[in-house]
Amino acid sequence: MKILTAQQTSALEASTLQKRTLTERDFTSKKGAILAQKISTDFPETTNFYIFCGNSKKGLIGLAAAEHLIKSGKKCYLFVLNITGNGDVLFTQALEELDKDKTSVEYINNETNSPKGPSHTIVIDAIQVGKLDPSTENLPALVIKNINAL
Repeated sequence: MKILTAQQTSALEASTLQKRTLTERDFTSKKGAILAQKISTDFPETTNFYIFCGNSKKGLIGLAAAEHLIKSGKKCYLFVLNITGNGDVLFTQALEELDKDKTSVEYINNETNSPKGPSHTIVIDAIQVGKLDPSTENLPALVIKNINAL
């Protein structure tokens, strides 16, 4: 198996978007659908999913996966990190368009309101904050420590 670098992955995605004339949103939705299908296949009995999203393209994939899981009858709990800096515009739009009647969205502002999940819950990490030093005390690092402890 070949593992691609971040630069190689970006180049491959750009090429795919161009060749298939897909919008970034459509491409991300397809990635979310594939992720949701794989999770549903691997964990057919699981009905609860905690999805942690950063305000990036990876967070957008998390939102898309949640939409597909919800359509298949699963219950998704979304946790959006309030990460400082400019978020991805597509992520913001998708979050605004999300059907809030079918899922809950909770914003994580600090470590204390990072959830502690019940057992038999699948956790999906769609945070992506670039290079992260888990020894630092920033919000993504603290949330990731909590996720790893679940």
